Amino acid sequence: MQTSLQQPYSQAQGQKALRKYDAFISYRHLPLDKAVANRLQSLLEHIRPPSGLGCKNTKKISRIFRDESELPTSGDLGHDLISALENSSYLIVLCSPKLQESKWCMAEIDHFKKMHGGRINRILPILIDGDPAAVFPEQLRFDTRITINEEGEEVAGVVEVEPLACNISAGGDIRQTLRKLSKHEYLRIAAPILGCGFDDLYRRHRRRRIQRAITAASVSAVLTMAVAAVFVTQSRSVIQHRDSMYAELSAGAYASGRIPDAVAYALLALQPRHSLMPDFTPQAQKALATALGVYDLAGGYRPFETLDFFRN
Repeated sequence: MQTSLQQPYSQAQGQKALRKYDAFISYRHLPLDKAVANRLQSLLEHIRPPSGLGCKNTKKISRIFRDESELPTSGDLGHDLISALENSSYLIVLCSPKLQESKWCMAEIDHFKKMHGGRINRILPILIDGDPAAVFPEQLRFDTRITINEEGEEVAGVVEVEPLACNISAGGDIRQTLRKLSKHEYLRIAAPILGCGFDDLYRRHRRRRIQRAITAASVSAVLTMAVAAVFVTQSRSVIQHRDSMYAELSAGAYASGRIPDAVAYALLALQPRHSLMPDFTPQAQKALATALGVYDLAGGYRPFETLDFFRN
């Protein structure tokens, strides 16, 4: 069923109109359709024309028209929507099983085709769910082509075509559908808008993803090394403080005549440690030497401890 926009359109006037939008998104206001429309608009508006690919459109895709409210069941589309359609370079149609039930989506397609003399070369369909044979409306399956007849004259005729669709269908699963769109399928829509080939755009996109992954890995490695350095520095400080404490306890025990305690504290200050940790401090080594009487030779031999053995 075709629905008129109920306003006359002047093709000459449309050709002179300033293109205010890079694309107009036509879709049903259903959960899946809305989610795809939102994500697609964001993806397109964040892509920049790559240098070196010879894109005809050297400016960033900055304006995508997406109507955020459901249209009423009766009446015309209104001046704003008609103006947006007539001032859009491309029409993006999100094709789902319920698309053809929307008289307004069908009217948008009809009006856009009329603007371009029945051609569909500026209509970019996206299959988001369903069987293509049942989902694509008739307006997208017939194109007006110029052919040469036997007399050598140019003749305009309507031919049946297979729409070149971006296919992100995932059985109605919103998350998986958005994942397919975001991975690289949105580039199939961006390529004609930018005026470059999909293959070139995809290769450039893939190189950038690899470069971002390498950069992220490098940053992660640097951060890990930085955190490790901070950890080692703090750990060294803690161990040095601990060794100094045990050395002081050893000296105090030695001064009060508690030689076994002095030796025990000195050994705690000389505990085995990891290779990244500091070496034994001179203070801890001196504490053990003092407790063992290494430097005290004035009194001759002194027993470290006396053990009594009793026989039955």
